[in-house]
Amino acid sequence: MTTENPKHRILLCEDDPNLGLVLKNFLELNDFDVILERDGRLGLAAFQREKFELCLLDVMMPVKDGITLAKEIYQDDNNDVDREASALFLSNITEELYNVFFTKKNNVNMNNAENTG
Repeated sequence: MTTENPKHRILLCEDDPNLGLVLKNFLELNDFDVILERDGRLGLAAFQREKFELCLLDVMMPVKDGITLAKEIYQDDNNDVDREASALFLSNITEELYNVFFTKKNNVNMNNAENTG
């Protein structure tokens, strides 16, 4: 009797339907169990109801962006939420958009950031 290794579960949040399906299919072909959600609100709901080892989050999505989603996942006061899942961000934003999105929205100065870890 052989026992199969359980597939690692990935939450993929990507609003581009073509890229989302390509990534989902590629990961499934490589033996991962993937749940694809189209925005951050749906991604948060999926994370709260299921367990994932990895979250692949598009930075810029409608309804809720990937950065906000990650903050909500890891700052959730719900004790049942598993904060052990790793998060990776997907993006094709330009340096100009990066500077606007990260430095102004999150009040971060990347040139003078100090390592607090």
